[in-house]
Amino acid sequence: MKKLLAILLGLILCIFSTQAVSPSYYFKQISLKDGLSQSTVNCVLTDHQGVIWIGTNFGLNRFDRERIVSYFYDKDNPCSIPGNDILFLTEDRHSNIWIGTDKGLVRYDRREDKFIRIVFAGLPLHVFSSVVTDDEVLFFGAGTAFRYAYAGNRITVLPVDIPGRMTSAFTHACMYDEKKQIVLLACRRNGMWWYYPASGKLEQVSFMPGKEITSVCLASSGDIWLSVYADGVYCYTREGRERCHLHAGNLLNNDVVLDIKEKDGELWFATDGGGIYIYNAEKHSIRSIVHMPGDDNSLPVNSFGCLYSDQENNMWAGSIRGGLIGMKETYLHTYGDVPLNSTGGLSYKTVTGMYEDRDHILWFGTDGDGINRFDPQTGVFRHYPETFDRKVVSVIDYGEKELLLSVFSQGIYRFDKSSGRLREYTVADSERSRRIFRAGLSVHLSRQDKDRFFLYSDSVYLYDQPAGRLKAIRCEEEGLVCSSLQKVSGNDSVTYLRSLLQLLELDHRTHSLRAFFNPPDSLGQMGAVCPDKTGCFWIGTTTGLFRYDPATRRIVSIEENRFAGTSSLGFDLQGRLWIGTHNGLYAYIPGKKKTVVFGESDGVYANEYLFKPPLLTTSGDLYMAGVNGLVYIRDNVPFPEDADPSISLLDVGLDGISVGAAVIGNNNRLSIPWNYTSLNAHIIVRENDLMRKKLFRYYVRGDQEEMIERSSRAISFHALSVGEYHIWVSCSKRNGDWSTPVELLSITVTPPWWKTTGFFALLLLVILGGSVWTAWSVVKKKELKMALTIQEHERKTYEDKLHFLINLSPADELFMQKLNDLISRNLTNPDLDVQFVATQMAMSRASLYNKLKQLADISIGDYINKFKMEEAVRLLADKGLSIQEVSEKAGFSHQRYFSTVFKQMYGVTPSQYRQDL
Repeated sequence: MKKLLAILLGLILCIFSTQAVSPSYYFKQISLKDGLSQSTVNCVLTDHQGVIWIGTNFGLNRFDRERIVSYFYDKDNPCSIPGNDILFLTEDRHSNIWIGTDKGLVRYDRREDKFIRIVFAGLPLHVFSSVVTDDEVLFFGAGTAFRYAYAGNRITVLPVDIPGRMTSAFTHACMYDEKKQIVLLACRRNGMWWYYPASGKLEQVSFMPGKEITSVCLASSGDIWLSVYADGVYCYTREGRERCHLHAGNLLNNDVVLDIKEKDGELWFATDGGGIYIYNAEKHSIRSIVHMPGDDNSLPVNSFGCLYSDQENNMWAGSIRGGLIGMKETYLHTYGDVPLNSTGGLSYKTVTGMYEDRDHILWFGTDGDGINRFDPQTGVFRHYPETFDRKVVSVIDYGEKELLLSVFSQGIYRFDKSSGRLREYTVADSERSRRIFRAGLSVHLSRQDKDRFFLYSDSVYLYDQPAGRLKAIRCEEEGLVCSSLQKVSGNDSVTYLRSLLQLLELDHRTHSLRAFFNPPDSLGQMGAVCPDKTGCFWIGTTTGLFRYDPATRRIVSIEENRFAGTSSLGFDLQGRLWIGTHNGLYAYIPGKKKTVVFGESDGVYANEYLFKPPLLTTSGDLYMAGVNGLVYIRDNVPFPEDADPSISLLDVGLDGISVGAAVIGNNNRLSIPWNYTSLNAHIIVRENDLMRKKLFRYYVRGDQEEMIERSSRAISFHALSVGEYHIWVSCSKRNGDWSTPVELLSITVTPPWWKTTGFFALLLLVILGGSVWTAWSVVKKKELKMALTIQEHERKTYEDKLHFLINLSPADELFMQKLNDLISRNLTNPDLDVQFVATQMAMSRASLYNKLKQLADISIGDYINKFKMEEAVRLLADKGLSIQEVSEKAGFSHQRYFSTVFKQMYGVTPSQYRQDL
């Protein structure tokens, strides 16, 4: 029992002695409530995509920094992990992820989201540790070793010359000398071993203890660190000399160290029950990170089995029954309330008054739970029960041993810093005191000198302590608003004050008050004011942040939207302006016009900052009061350049099936059908502050552009119409700006088959084919009709000639021959008509008509045209003649009349007749 008490006392002293110089940490816990398969974490890995793999005692987990997917052994699925107890995780140079389980080794197939079980000689490969090199991966089992070569993509066995009957598992492995190919192996119960893969030689490390080795770490200095169960930590040089042994008898308070990792030149020790220790070898000093009961901002648990430092230099701690905990060093810390008389925080989280005494002790008045003492050197708070139930709104000194406290709606009290006792301090008669202190206003105090102090209430008062006299300060002008006054700054001769609507100057010599700045109504009500080194005043109002130069009386707007509702302003020693608003904390660098936004991963939680100026201590630290806690800002907060985070596509889900590997392999291009059901894209962001909460803007660019802003790392696309879409994404940065958008995904939504280009081309081809066939059919039909017409005409002509040969008398035959010769000779004669023929035949028109009608049943005009048409048919065969020339040679003076007669006789025009030849 005494030993246990001594250990606990030593732990507390260690915490107190290191807190002032130790950095603060933000803790991100991933536990069962977040979907973790089991609470004991054995190993951690961040792969090249930024996905965090978490191996537990029961199941493997894949955390994309937003959601967890768990994998378990399934006896009916040969592509599941073979066992649920995950022993180690590693990623090789070709981005293969290897998982060692209690039932064998597997490799993760990203494309299919499945696991390939590794079999050697027909049996599962049981290994417990690995070493990754540029050309291969070495695996170590129980007295066995194997090599996976990238070139051959296969596993081969390595020789191991085991001395005696040693069959212990090699639980830890590290490449001691890659050039000489020497591997350092550790067995839990058989000590440390040198292994030479080329020869298979295995020899025990003589200078290291052969006890229960729980972890091994090769430091960048070349030293070998190892932890021995219940015997602390040993450090050896490469020559085998023991450099140090850390244990409960010197720097450690817990001898059970289960893992060691190096980060930024310091050694981190994970203990079972004692939290995490950080050892600085140069200073031979140690600091601890532990769970403090009642402090929600402390380490969540104290028992850890593994540590892992990722590519972004964040440290992850796998706990025993507490899940995975990410740790990020912060330069800000929020103090909340703790149980009364506890030393780790405030008696109440809302601070209404702040003061630093001459011993650099800080005093915080709370909103209803009295005064708190805080020692920045030890980080220890002290509560004072006699002040409980009192709202302390202002604190100033009263000599070396006492303070003056302004208690809301009660009055002023003397407070003994040693005993914590309160005594009422009367500054006015009862009637005046009632008007000053019981009018519902906070009365703030500030010293003019050691014997006098000002009171800011319904007016400004000066109290003379030796004389016991209260004097009202004279106002130089009417209309001054003296309520809600707070001190802005001051010196020996003047104090600057602010009300909600004015800036005031209090002259110490004349004890008079005047307004020197009346802001326009457009600025709104003033919530905070502070001066800079040039004499200008920075003013935070309900509408934004402004800068007022009294010399030029010029007002410059700094920013309105982001800083609307500013309630607290203060410069640090580096000239950076800290801005507390109704819902956030910012820092503004005037010279660079740069803004930095602070959030939960910086140690700052959702808070509403009070209308109180920050407390700038003599050490340069800053304290800002908020409704949900007191924010401590270290003087050396770094403001690194805010580079754009790296955003990449992690996965794509189409109709409930993951197709991410295929899409990424196709340069982030995806083609989907028009009737898809669901489409989701998941992204992953890589930056140094991976725990920072972020907003994302997704830009959908296609026929119509759309911007979607959300905090989720996933976006769904519902009912995209047919077309091409390009998805871009940007991320919010610490300075409040947005990163440059990067193209995330190209999507092609294909139409249904009846709307595709191919279908339309085929349809057009069919239509064109049909049209051609129809036209061809019409032409053929016309050709057939014309052929039949000509054939009929030839038949009739033949019959007519035959009729003449059979029925004509010699005299009639002579008449017809003379008539035919006459017409044939004069076809091109323009005078060829009925009268011309009658004259040449020595007959009257009537006699000629009757004679021809009797012999051929045709008029003389039609008989002439018949000869002309036969000649025209003969001439049309000569395609060198135009229709006009054919018309003239056939005896027609007008082509139009020729075409009319031709069509009447043959059923087609001369042109159509020629085309069909």
